[in-house]
Amino acid sequence: MHKILWPAIVIGISLLLGSQLFTHPPEAQRRPTIPERPVPVDVLEVHSGHFPVVIDSYGTVEAVRETHLQPQVSGRIVWVSPQFENGGYIDADAPIVRIDDADYRIAVQTADARVAEARAKLAEQTALSEQAIKDWQRLQRTSPPSDLLARKPQLAAARAELNAALAQQKQAELNLARTVIRAPYAGRIRARLVSVGQYVAPGATLGDFFAIDTVQVPLPLAPSALGWLDIPEGDRPGSAVAFIAEGGQHWSGYIHRSQGVIDPQTRQVFVTARIDAPYTAGETSLHLGEFVNARIQGRVLEQVFVLPSASVLSDDRVIVIEEGRLRANEVEIVWQDAAVSVVSHGLHSGDLVVTAPMGDNFEGLAVSIGHRTTATPLSEQVISPTPLRGSDT
Repeated sequence: MHKILWPAIVIGISLLLGSQLFTHPPEAQRRPTIPERPVPVDVLEVHSGHFPVVIDSYGTVEAVRETHLQPQVSGRIVWVSPQFENGGYIDADAPIVRIDDADYRIAVQTADARVAEARAKLAEQTALSEQAIKDWQRLQRTSPPSDLLARKPQLAAARAELNAALAQQKQAELNLARTVIRAPYAGRIRARLVSVGQYVAPGATLGDFFAIDTVQVPLPLAPSALGWLDIPEGDRPGSAVAFIAEGGQHWSGYIHRSQGVIDPQTRQVFVTARIDAPYTAGETSLHLGEFVNARIQGRVLEQVFVLPSASVLSDDRVIVIEEGRLRANEVEIVWQDAAVSVVSHGLHSGDLVVTAPMGDNFEGLAVSIGHRTTATPLSEQVISPTPLRGSDT
């Protein structure tokens, strides 16, 4: 009986307790509500204003005009200018090289004698012609004398001989003048290739010479950047350019023209900038072949906002704070590079833009302002790299 009774009692008690728990379950204790803690964020207070677009490029200084100094006559060099050295300055029309002119002086004297002889012969034929006409008239002939009687063929031959002698004289004088090689314009010597005592022939290169009134720098740009610049037609200067050398020296220039061709490999277009008077006295010398950075002044955007590019989301939205919570604003970007983004629509003056990444689920998140800065006046903002965006018009 004990073996049967005790298990039955245990089972009965278990069923009774289970039914009590099922019909009267225990109530769960609620935890106290934890207030939402705002996340501190860094913000930028934006204000609209003007933004001058500045496009950076680079290039190598080139000569606008360069000449190979070559003689037009042959001979032995008897003199060279002290400035005829690599890097030497030469004034316009200044003598650079003299060739032995003895033979050319003799040629001038010979030509002078031929001219004098031709003049005398023409004078003689003129006198004989006049005398023949007078003799014909003395005979009281009513008809005019024939050309042969009036010695017109002899006169024509004498005039032709004088003209030929004058031409030979002019050629001899030109050859004599050409024994002095002069600078075609004010410039510098790039390379000197001859010395005193050397024999040169027509067409031989004496040296390389380039103009110093202006130099040029071809600058590569993205095709979309052209729409932001003033590309002139004719001699009118275009957009201003500031050039900076590796040593910190700087010069001012301007866009002169667009080359109008896109490089098939780099997909860039070249514009040519010029620097006037790069060798003015007192200025730092600028060297051909020198690498320079160029900052090109473009159009000015009005009533726009400037943000760090890192604060702009990939879908052209920015995160702003409204009533202590985060919200995404769609914006219209008119200019953007790796450093800054210029916004024309989607923001208002005084908006607080979050500058740090916030992840994906930020909408409605409660935040507090940590570090707060105000946008730099737009007139002082500049753009450094070649633009990633920009209108072509």
